[in-house]
Amino acid sequence: MRRKWIFSLAATLIASFCAILFLRSAIAGGAGTVGKAQFRSTLPSGTINPVGTLTVTENGGQQVLHVQVQNVEVTDLSIYLSPTNSFVGTNAPAFMVAPLFRNNIKNGSWFRKLTGTGGAPPEFQLLGVANLSDLSGLQSIVLGNPGVTNIIGGTNLIDCVQTSTNGVTVTTCTTNIVGGTTNILINSFAWAPVPPIVADPSALGFHASFAFQQPPVPPDPHARGKVRLSYNGSSGRSLLDISLNGLIPGQHYALSLSDGGSNFIANTFSLSTGGSKGQGEVARLRLDTGRGDSLPIQVPSTADLTDRVFSVRDGTGFIYLTGSLP
Repeated sequence: MRRKWIFSLAATLIASFCAILFLRSAIAGGAGTVGKAQFRSTLPSGTINPVGTLTVTENGGQQVLHVQVQNVEVTDLSIYLSPTNSFVGTNAPAFMVAPLFRNNIKNGSWFRKLTGTGGAPPEFQLLGVANLSDLSGLQSIVLGNPGVTNIIGGTNLIDCVQTSTNGVTVTTCTTNIVGGTTNILINSFAWAPVPPIVADPSALGFHASFAFQQPPVPPDPHARGKVRLSYNGSSGRSLLDISLNGLIPGQHYALSLSDGGSNFIANTFSLSTGGSKGQGEVARLRLDTGRGDSLPIQVPSTADLTDRVFSVRDGTGFIYLTGSLP
């Protein structure tokens, strides 16, 4: 009887201990939200892509933005905030946030962790950002260093003055030309959209695919193709994989995407000769943000491609294949 009582007590204690651990884990897991996005290159194709991750977390009143990137062999690299959720080059301003720490010269590795209590990190509050969640899906982080100064008005004389008020530093630049204006430009090397900040990022993941269809009068009746799209919410990784076969040799093929009622040439395909004579050519387009690749028309993720029409065109403009997700 005594042995049975001891066994029962031990079982009860173990069960209670496991329940406490589970409860603590559930509370800790439910208290925080997180979002991840991957940096992608702004450099011309053929160069080494910057590779890294942007992580945004909110937990117990603390908000953190963490940048990690490598393959950026420059100096004076800093974090900038762009008011758009995709990279638009010189068409959008960029606001200085904070310099990055270089932790490995050989690998071109950089990092920075910005922390705020009860709101966004102070570096973002200086820019009028109360909470990091206010940036989600609306703005992006750009990594760059000082570039050239674009002076409009026919002068190379510029005078810049910095003034600080309540901890906010403002730089004002003037020229010796009446009415002359000056834009301070930056060299951008990588960018990442500010991701959604949610309790379970993995729930945002998806896999989808569709087969291309030929137009009513196809320029190449042997052309075939398939599109695969995926997104991993836990890592922020987007993957677009398009495979084509049976293409007429000697043509250049490109991907065209619909965007707001218009069609834009997005990317060209890499061609390879088919396996046997008369089989046509095989083409492939594989874009992976895990390798620092930018997605077509610089969309933040493959989720932004799910409602667009994909077309394959040659250099003349003939449409060989077209399709979209059902």
